[in-house]
Amino acid sequence: MRAFLSHSSADKPLATAIYRSLRNQAVSIWFDRLELRPGDSLLKGIADGIGNSDCLLVLVTETSNQSRWVEKEVGIALTQEVEGKGPRVIPIVVNGCSVPTMLADKIYVSVDQDGNGSQEIVPAVFRDSYILDIALTPDTLECDERGLREELYEFTRGKFETLRVRIENRNFNRKVIEIVTRSGSLPEMPGPVAAQVKRASKSYDLELPLYWANLAELLGRSLSSVFVEYGKNLDAVDVATTMAARTILLAQFVLASHINTAVFPMHAEQFGYHDIAAYIRRHESCQWHEDEEKLIRQVCEIAADQQLTEVGLEGLRDRKVIDHTVFVPVAGKDIPLLQMTCPPQDIITRYAWYCFYLPQILRRSLAWTAFREGKPLYELGYAIGLSLEDYERIGLA
Repeated sequence: MRAFLSHSSADKPLATAIYRSLRNQAVSIWFDRLELRPGDSLLKGIADGIGNSDCLLVLVTETSNQSRWVEKEVGIALTQEVEGKGPRVIPIVVNGCSVPTMLADKIYVSVDQDGNGSQEIVPAVFRDSYILDIALTPDTLECDERGLREELYEFTRGKFETLRVRIENRNFNRKVIEIVTRSGSLPEMPGPVAAQVKRASKSYDLELPLYWANLAELLGRSLSSVFVEYGKNLDAVDVATTMAARTILLAQFVLASHINTAVFPMHAEQFGYHDIAAYIRRHESCQWHEDEEKLIRQVCEIAADQQLTEVGLEGLRDRKVIDHTVFVPVAGKDIPLLQMTCPPQDIITRYAWYCFYLPQILRRSLAWTAFREGKPLYELGYAIGLSLEDYERIGLA
């Protein structure tokens, strides 16, 4: 999905905040500060940007209402929209500002001067997708499986074919950043520890929003793939619920591992954030990078007497699917096939794929994209690999 962000230059700080928020949520934004270079034709650049966009987002403020450039951009888009060959125009109106006549019949999104409310822009841009809201539980920051199941059931009864996910994380980012900021300046904090906190947390304002955005994007893609495979029925709801709940659990261990060198439970308690303190304590007993097999058994509910084997999946090169290693429960008869390597379809059922393999793949992809690549998924040049058909061979790792 590509959008053109029309705004007055006087509103650049707010426009930049909106641009960054949308870019992290899989919206490719045409933004003049990044698209145009000295010597470029301004008129041609704008016309091309509008013509190649699926929607035009116009930031409506008192200054943009006086801008001839904004008026020209909106006029071009509205003309193309009427002719059925241009972007859909979506006004983003700052609270208290008047809506210009040319946009008077448009339903708009309201934001304040700080950009609060911009989360409603995504459903407006992706209006052909069902917006699935996942609210993490306030006490454990885990998935409410009953609520998720009910939401997925509603999706099966509607006309939407794809899903997009939004996650309500209970202000996790704000709380974590406040904890590390305040704890780093405590007088009793030893110098080396304070330096560690500062070093480890210096990119949290970039990494944490990206983590949640990429997790939501991964869940949206994988949930959509479940319903494509199973159809929109109750079997799909059950599989999708299990897959999503396990993915969120594994993802939380990734996040906890990333922040536990800077966020200490005693400081979270000291500053009144008991939920964050409990979150760190709950996940520190089993760090995925230290005892991964134990973690997979715990999250995927694999019995202690069930053999668990690490295998490698070879991604299809022509689809740019990256390789993965995952733990899976196997029967003794499968070992010879794994030793020789075989097509994944020979030993993996569809249910096992979505409920055992895919949550692990999504967890690895999340850790890499959010904390190593530092980019939203759509900007990366490889595919995550959501289906069995994305992999050529499987064998013992």
